[in-house]
Amino acid sequence: MSRNAPRLSRRAIRLSRRAIRLSRRAIRLIPRAIVFLAMGAIVLATSSGTAAAQDELDVGDIHGQTYDDDSGEPWIDPVTRFDVDPEDLPPPPDIELASLIRSDVLATGVAELEVDDDPLPAAFERHLRAQQVTEAIRTELREFDREIGDHRPRIERLEHSIDRHLQTERTLRTENAILREAITQSAITTFIGSDESETIGLDLGLDERTATTVILDDAVRRDHLDRIARNDETHAQSVADRRALERKLEGLRAEINRLRTDRRLRWQDLRAAEIAVDDTIVHFERTLHSRLDAFVVGTDIPLVAMNAYVIAERTLQETDPECGVQWWMLAGIGRIESLHGHFADSTLDDEGTTTDPIYGLPLDGRILSGGEELPDGVEAPEATGRSEETTVQVPAESVAPEALASAEESASSASAVPAAAETSAAGNDTGPGSDSAAVTDAVSGSDAAPAGDAATAGNAPVAEIVVKRLALILDTDGGRLDNDTVYDRAVGPMQFIPQTWSSWSADTDRDGADNPQNIYDAAVAAAGYLCAAANFTTAAGTDRALFAYNHDDDYTKAVNAAATTYSRLVRIDDVDEDTTDQPLTNTRPRGIADDPEDDVVDIGVSDLRAWLDSQAEDS
Repeated sequence: MSRNAPRLSRRAIRLSRRAIRLSRRAIRLIPRAIVFLAMGAIVLATSSGTAAAQDELDVGDIHGQTYDDDSGEPWIDPVTRFDVDPEDLPPPPDIELASLIRSDVLATGVAELEVDDDPLPAAFERHLRAQQVTEAIRTELREFDREIGDHRPRIERLEHSIDRHLQTERTLRTENAILREAITQSAITTFIGSDESETIGLDLGLDERTATTVILDDAVRRDHLDRIARNDETHAQSVADRRALERKLEGLRAEINRLRTDRRLRWQDLRAAEIAVDDTIVHFERTLHSRLDAFVVGTDIPLVAMNAYVIAERTLQETDPECGVQWWMLAGIGRIESLHGHFADSTLDDEGTTTDPIYGLPLDGRILSGGEELPDGVEAPEATGRSEETTVQVPAESVAPEALASAEESASSASAVPAAAETSAAGNDTGPGSDSAAVTDAVSGSDAAPAGDAATAGNAPVAEIVVKRLALILDTDGGRLDNDTVYDRAVGPMQFIPQTWSSWSADTDRDGADNPQNIYDAAVAAAGYLCAAANFTTAAGTDRALFAYNHDDDYTKAVNAAATTYSRLVRIDDVDEDTTDQPLTNTRPRGIADDPEDDVVDIGVSDLRAWLDSQAEDS
């Protein structure tokens, strides 16, 4: 029992010291755990705060800086919305406005026309602004990546330095443990009084020679204590330096976490900015069509009417390529007949339909002018099925001098354009309504006696009085088109007589109805009627076609004058050569498929209002 007591005591001491070392190690780990827990709490708080801020950004305008653009829609400048410094914006991208002009409704060339107070440039600037902001955010993301990349080697160097300090501290602690073990072992041996030279420090990895020599005298013990003190001092300095490095490391890691959090939020901003770019394109397309009721710059033609005239021209290029009718001829007719659907209180809506139906005078055969100049006993020419001028020859002595002067003045100014044709075109109520044979007779003058025949026959002076009379056409449509159940009236922006409309009607806008009050339907019908009368390859053919539309030379001259002016004012690009077989493909509204059995030329423009509503819902 006495021999084993020292051994057991030494083992107990070793075990107790191991427990002390473990407890010290645990104590050292506690601050580190506290630091990690604190950092985790900070990161969670930061994440929740940024998430809340992002939710607030998604929910409403946190900047409160909005303004209304030309369309009246509220819009937040993306510079404000995404908190971008205007000085950080890159130059606007090199994008041509024309590259965005693609339309399912407007014919090629018409979409590029400028209109009065055009909102399209502002919509284009909005698109460029969104593109700039998007690129600025991409630049920020690249900067985040660069900063994070720069921090990584610094972190690796700090981790390496901290590991060296930890290794040094472990070495110093091990050396101090050996020295303290040696001192303790010597004290125990002295206290027990044993002369045994039993090996000590086996748990410390000391060889037998070293373990034996640690039991030394007081001088050696003092040297050990000095070494322990120096090691402790070095250890403390290393710990201080290491902790400073660890704080720096923690700061860098926190900075990386912040950068990653900011980068993640900025990446979400990038996604939102890219969606905003797409929204500006949708807005541009909607703006492109919202201009339909505006007037083409320098003209009195609303864009929707211009679109209808061009579509009618290209439709006839397909159905009657030898006709050669041009859009400006149709525009000339549209101006004289109804000021392009803007007669009286009516305008054209964005689908080309008159806002108030346009009706001409009832075709009741009334005398418009010249009847009051006829002397008593001379009957006016009877009304016929067309409006026309008739020259009545009467003895000169039977005509009052003032009436004779009026008749001569009227004859001398026959080539002038009547003011009424310019100011109240819809009052020119004849409309198209005669066959080509009658047109030929009217142009050749075969239905009126040549001037001077009566004078030659009777050898007496005569006066010529021109009597203008409306056509007499009783109701042919039951009032369905012209709202008149007694007489027919010319209807719509191109002033069609109901019976003529029944032969030439067209459902150009593909809304399921052929409507003479719709400029698209009426323009194609008018082009078809004109081409049936004559072609436009010569001046004579043009005049013959226009005279067929309205039997009035002054009318023909007025239309020609207006058409010539339009042709000089407006240039419309032709359809691309590779699409001449389907010149209006780009005007087809979305969602309308071709019918392979449908032989009708597809010119598009169907239910524009529904199309715009669908765009608004998509955006």
